[in-house]
Amino acid sequence: MQKVNYFRRVCIASIGCIALVAFLSSSATAQLITDYDCDGDPYRNYDKIHEFEVDTYDSQAAYQPSGLSTGALFCGTRLIPMFPYNITGIDTLYKRADIDLPLGVRFTNTSGIPLGSYVGEIKINAFTVYAYMLFWYINESMSITVDSIGSGDCPGSAVACYRAEGRDGKRPGYLWLWVARNAASGRTTLTIGQLHPWGVSVRWSPTGITRFNLQLCQRIGDPTTGICGSGADTVVHTNGAPSAPNCLNGNGIYTITAEQRGGTVAGPESTCVEWGLWHTVP
Repeated sequence: MQKVNYFRRVCIASIGCIALVAFLSSSATAQLITDYDCDGDPYRNYDKIHEFEVDTYDSQAAYQPSGLSTGALFCGTRLIPMFPYNITGIDTLYKRADIDLPLGVRFTNTSGIPLGSYVGEIKINAFTVYAYMLFWYINESMSITVDSIGSGDCPGSAVACYRAEGRDGKRPGYLWLWVARNAASGRTTLTIGQLHPWGVSVRWSPTGITRFNLQLCQRIGDPTTGICGSGADTVVHTNGAPSAPNCLNGNGIYTITAEQRGGTVAGPESTCVEWGLWHTVP
């Protein structure tokens, strides 16, 4: 299985390459392709979220500006190469993740922030299936900048809209992140949207993230340097209401779900961030 997977990740689109992939696919008809971390060690490949973590790394005080770090592993993607030139299991690719934010957490409205302002990085593991025939396993970092509300996948109702793009402008493609009010839960939600392969429609080349690690700045920075801002620069993210130890008062709880292309939802999974009481209420 790994031999097929590694080859496709570096394969160049050529007649010889496609022929070899077809041969490998025919010999791997019954082999299940999953994220390496979900093939039994340490996790089984069920529709489940693992290792969901959140940290406000600049400040542990309530209502204070801080950077935000979060990440998770999505298991359940099941791709099977079939002969000839076909891959099944496309509906198990994860198309988005939604993180419900704790009471009091705020993101600055990006409508008043210059487009292209740097706000952080996201590193992803993902599958890209080209024309339902070949696939690549991606492990790449993407730079995140401010984008227009309503552009791309960002809804017009969003409070904040960001676009993440590969450092060379192409690999692994691009995606949008946004912050909006979740009508179903009544909470504010940070969404990591569909990964779009560069130069190819998602309709013809489906993609799915299996792991992400997101680092958002406390304050906006310069995209030319990729460094977070400081001092009087505009705040990106502010911590929420004071949370008791283990978040027993209900504050400080982040909850994540992830949705596959076929509609299956993994989660919810929750984690707690304890913000101290030493703060000044704004």
